Amino acid sequence: MSVFYYNLQILELINIPLRIITNIIQNTGGNLWRIKIRITDFDCSKEYNSAIYKYCPYIKYSSIILDNQNLDELKDVLIRCKHLEALDVIVDYNKHYYGDHDKFLDLLIKLAPDGLYKFHMNWEIFNIESLQLFFNNWKGRKTLQLYDHMSNWLFIIELYEIEGIVGYKDCEGFWDDDNYTKITWKN
Repeated sequence: MSVFYYNLQILELINIPLRIITNIIQNTGGNLWRIKIRITDFDCSKEYNSAIYKYCPYIKYSSIILDNQNLDELKDVLIRCKHLEALDVIVDYNKHYYGDHDKFLDLLIKLAPDGLYKFHMNWEIFNIESLQLFFNNWKGRKTLQLYDHMSNWLFIIELYEIEGIVGYKDCEGFWDDDNYTKITWKN
């Protein structure tokens, strides 16, 4: 038996199994525009990312999962989710190896919708050369707003901030740009 959440527009879930989150997304009727998750299991990360581009045509803010198994799904998220403004990138360190990080940055440069400009992720997962290439290739787009927890690359970020490519923000306020009433479920 499925439960439908046709009026649900904002989904914030903490410590809920990813397969349950995916099921909820699949039963929202396409009205979600914000998905924020905090998870400890990554068993269904490919299915989760697929659910975003298949069932959330108006998504603006979304948590996505980056691992070495789901770059194709992330490509589809970037292609099909034309309203994206912000990505909260959750890295599955158990499955991920450093070679794929550059591929993710390449996908962002090639496929990011014009409105995408906010990224919340651990920038330490990239090497300095990859970040420089990414920032140089971002020139001419909307100023990047970078949110992270512990970047060792602040000097390079600050350099591109001076050039107007990056507007560094630290970790505060990523989810706080819109006024909305939220209900958060915790397990």
